[in-house]
Amino acid sequence: MPATFWTSRSGLAHFVRTPADCVKQLLQLRIIRPTEKDGVSFETGPNAILLSDTAIQNGQICNASEFPVLQMLYRQGMALPNHPNNTNVRPVLIGAARQIKSQMDYIYLGNYGIDSLTEIIDAGLLRKRPKNLSVLKNILLLRSYFSVVHSGQGDGWDIHRPSMSSILFHQGKVYLIDAGPNIKNILNAVGIGINEIVGIFQTHIHDDHFSGITSLMGLDHRLNFYTTQLIRHSALKKLSALLSIDEDVFSNFFNFIDLHPDEWNAIHDLEVKPFYSPHPIETVNFYFRCMSKCGYKTYAHLADTTSFRVLDGMVNDNPDQPGISRIMNERVRENYLTPADVKKWMLAEG
Repeated sequence: MPATFWTSRSGLAHFVRTPADCVKQLLQLRIIRPTEKDGVSFETGPNAILLSDTAIQNGQICNASEFPVLQMLYRQGMALPNHPNNTNVRPVLIGAARQIKSQMDYIYLGNYGIDSLTEIIDAGLLRKRPKNLSVLKNILLLRSYFSVVHSGQGDGWDIHRPSMSSILFHQGKVYLIDAGPNIKNILNAVGIGINEIVGIFQTHIHDDHFSGITSLMGLDHRLNFYTTQLIRHSALKKLSALLSIDEDVFSNFFNFIDLHPDEWNAIHDLEVKPFYSPHPIETVNFYFRCMSKCGYKTYAHLADTTSFRVLDGMVNDNPDQPGISRIMNERVRENYLTPADVKKWMLAEG
């Protein structure tokens, strides 16, 4: 295997040769380490790559710089807006012009694949097919500082659409909002590996929003599970009943993080505000926001909401009888109607 070296000189910290798993090697040696600045977690690492004049040595590739560059751009934060490590310095490739050109093409293809309609047709696909692929390309390009991918809008009875869910990107990290059936297939369809998921925001535990959670128990890391204490409690009970496992065991698979309802909860630079919404079982919906140069950008994820007609019919001034108070009615209305840059809203009925 070509060796990996890391030297520091003249303000540049160099990779010298980059076999395909060189980032893993440096992580294992703790040369690349987690760090934090201004409340933002990221990794240390080199900012330059000294390429070999010959791409192959001893029968193995030694200029595989795609992942080292990705580590610099996203895990170190060089390309993330408003990141403390984004100082307008970009990764540096040093070497022969031929090798640099080769690496630039290699890195581009590794990130975006074939993006030319002509090349896709030449690959043997029908002319109608690339239009669908171009949609997938647009989805892949949304891995930005703060963005959302629509991954389902159906309910548990809809045979044509996946159940309502979303995929949220923030600072290069990938989060799910609910995990319904076939979550692995949904992630594969948009080009996301299941081990890329770092957390899930759970609205409630109906199976069309929750049954995919067992697929997330086989990750190579513990998954952050974000919701209110009430929803966490119901989720643990349902999982325990489903799998016949004590509730305490699930801490081996999930890192449970309780969110305070009706408050903005900070997850690094991402803020999330859950609020309770009337539904046959305990349910929260979420507002997300992130600061940009133009102020806050917001996303609202409103799953299985209640129509105002039904909501008004729930009002009961007698606290000893089923129903909701007028204050609760007004609060839910206000939460539903709070403005957001993007709002995904699904009615459970009505």
